[in-house]
Amino acid sequence: MPRITRRRALGLAAVASVAAVAEAGASSLLPAWGEGSGDPEVGVRRLPLRPSDMTMGQMPGEAADGLARMFSPPMAAGPFSMIGLTWDGAGKGTPAPMSVSLRSALGQSWGPWQEVHRDLDAPDGDEDSVADVTCTVPVWVGFSDALQVRIDLPGGESIPAGLGAVLLDPGTSPSDLDADPAVAPVSRLGLGVLAPEVRSRGAWKADPALTRRSPRYTREIVAGFVHHTAGTNNYGPDDVPKILRGVHAYHVRVRGWSDVGYNFLVDRFGRIWEGRAGGVDKRVLGAHTGGFNSRTFGVAAIGTFQSTAPSPAMLTSLAQLIAWKFTLDQPDALDALGSVRLTSEGGGVARYPAGRGVNFRRISGHRDAGSTSCPGDLLYRELPRLRSQVAAAIVGSVPVPEPVPVPIPEPVPEPVPVPDPLTTPRPAPTVVPGPLPGPDLTTTVPTTGPRRPGF
Repeated sequence: MPRITRRRALGLAAVASVAAVAEAGASSLLPAWGEGSGDPEVGVRRLPLRPSDMTMGQMPGEAADGLARMFSPPMAAGPFSMIGLTWDGAGKGTPAPMSVSLRSALGQSWGPWQEVHRDLDAPDGDEDSVADVTCTVPVWVGFSDALQVRIDLPGGESIPAGLGAVLLDPGTSPSDLDADPAVAPVSRLGLGVLAPEVRSRGAWKADPALTRRSPRYTREIVAGFVHHTAGTNNYGPDDVPKILRGVHAYHVRVRGWSDVGYNFLVDRFGRIWEGRAGGVDKRVLGAHTGGFNSRTFGVAAIGTFQSTAPSPAMLTSLAQLIAWKFTLDQPDALDALGSVRLTSEGGGVARYPAGRGVNFRRISGHRDAGSTSCPGDLLYRELPRLRSQVAAAIVGSVPVPEPVPVPIPEPVPEPVPVPDPLTTPRPAPTVVPGPLPGPDLTTTVPTTGPRRPGF
């Protein structure tokens, strides 16, 4: 007999509740897609949202703005902690002209409405993506057992076919509260930049059975793209491993990817987590920035930063991580303030067709490459300062070679000029007044008188 856990017991109770809701004309819960084989197990189910079950309404206090607001009935569907919405159509197609909001409840206590955005992270145009689905990002709502969906449509538009809610139950693990988690091993050192502590996939209990293929690797890393997960900012430290398990299951079982799309994720507490498998110090090919995953890595800030600023701890960890990655794959550290030219490989919501060369800052936001607002206005606004922090971290930790002393020669004395006898004028002779020295040749010698003998 299978073990009855609290989660499964709540699930059985939810099925009974769904049956009661279905009798009233609401959507019924589809059979579970199944649970993973990891510990804890990650449950993934899909609840269809039929247009016939939705009614038009208006939020209290809202002014008319020409939008048709369609509400689903409240639906008992627990247990779950994350929700994503999917509808028919290729993930590469034009986004549906609608906005989607949802709220969840535990018992009779309903949480606030929160808008969810289309998931625009993507692999390149290759075999990593196999699902023909358009979807929102998965949103963390905490432990819940009921939900309600609201869709705002422009006049004349209709609800897309195949609309449904994907419910994820990432379960709980004692390690979710582990203050001394497993750290991803590092086999290569950067150029003087210390490797930050990166919590391993084992720390968040990634299910190895979910990953569909061995890691693939790219050439040397030349740039990094910054993302946000576009989920809630209101999560606790022990919620983060659950969020990562939910993102993993959503990316693989809903998006059809081989693994988590991001190479790294950073939470609001400044903790860095390993995303896609393959080695944190390796050149792992991710599925984060459609068209430009090759030779880059993607790091996602957990939360939504359109109107909420990222925490200082998150920004510091982003700078440390990027600085380290920028010193791993080059003879010299990358210039964090510089640019690089990349060639689009197509795929996802890339703004540039395959084969187009595009210049990027070495640290760019997802919106620079794709038709998206990611990583949110307030995080994107921090990128110039982030580049400066990364550059300072690299310059401050990469040893600058000491200059080689050049010997200074002894001074050579100036040569004494020798006069040229042909061009140097002779001095005038000196005239000495008076008689010249020597015998007086004018003296008269006497000729008379006795001669001396011998003469």
